[in-house]
Amino acid sequence: TRTGDSFSMALLGVKGKGKTFFTQKILDYDLSLGRSCFVIDPKEDYKKFALLKNAYIIDESINPMIFKDATYLKNMILSKIPKLERSSLFEGKLLRAIRETKAYECKNFFKALELLKPVGFVDLEYYFEDIIEKISEEETPLNDFTYINFDSFGQEAIPFLLSFSFEYVKRLNKPYNLVIDEAHRIFKHDPTFLEERVREMRVQNASLFTLTQKYSDLVETYFGEVVADNSFHKFFFNQNIKIGSGIDDFDQEKIMKLRTVQGEYSEFYYKSENYRKVMRFYPTLKEFEVYKSGNEERDLMLEYIREKQRYFSVDEAINQWVRDKYAL
Repeated sequence: TRTGDSFSMALLGVKGKGKTFFTQKILDYDLSLGRSCFVIDPKEDYKKFALLKNAYIIDESINPMIFKDATYLKNMILSKIPKLERSSLFEGKLLRAIRETKAYECKNFFKALELLKPVGFVDLEYYFEDIIEKISEEETPLNDFTYINFDSFGQEAIPFLLSFSFEYVKRLNKPYNLVIDEAHRIFKHDPTFLEERVREMRVQNASLFTLTQKYSDLVETYFGEVVADNSFHKFFFNQNIKIGSGIDDFDQEKIMKLRTVQGEYSEFYYKSENYRKVMRFYPTLKEFEVYKSGNEERDLMLEYIREKQRYFSVDEAINQWVRDKYAL
């Protein structure tokens, strides 16, 4: 149940201990209640789940101009400009220029940048040269479950995609979950321009699910600290962890003793302002096959689903995969 002033959560632990698994279980439940979900996935670990739940999948390009808002366009542009090359004055002038030229009304992102040249903002397009093929004019519908494959866009597109993702979920105008997996890859970019958006989620009945491998990923970067401060719930999976930054000796002992038995259960340590306890999650065979990560078998299962989709629904294909694998 959602209690407290935020349901945003951080899920922390090394690969293979159950973070992604547990997250998909929560998403499955929330989707059944009509809550929207947006998943940012750098490794296709959620791809099977996205197919099963009929998600809208973004894995080739995005159209940043589907949202007609001056501040949003400013943030999209700034996402690719290094911090040392901009100032508060630069940002203010850019926002005024976007409003005066009505660049935010363009259908094409690069045409919007062209409109800004006569008012002093030249050469902005070169900041986007490395992702030019990933920017399109294709319409992107607002969907209750949207999945974006970060890996297909490349590391250099992460700040740009984050700006788009936060605006997308805001436009849903309903309660939503925004999932960011492998968040340590994002923290390296230190996207401070998104700080306000993270804080806004507390009053939007929205939840940010941040998954990363180590607790230190949260507390050693500025944006990570913002996420940690706004994560009312923390789920720790087995990892080496030091005392300090909100972790005491009791927490350390519980976290380092956690166990995961592949195919049987996953243990995690739940911590909030009011509770601290060890819990265990037991999946069904179908949940285990859909939720588990790992490249080789995941790719085999995705190929199996694609072949079976000529004759069956995704759900039927997955059920058949489980029956075949476990001789049920």
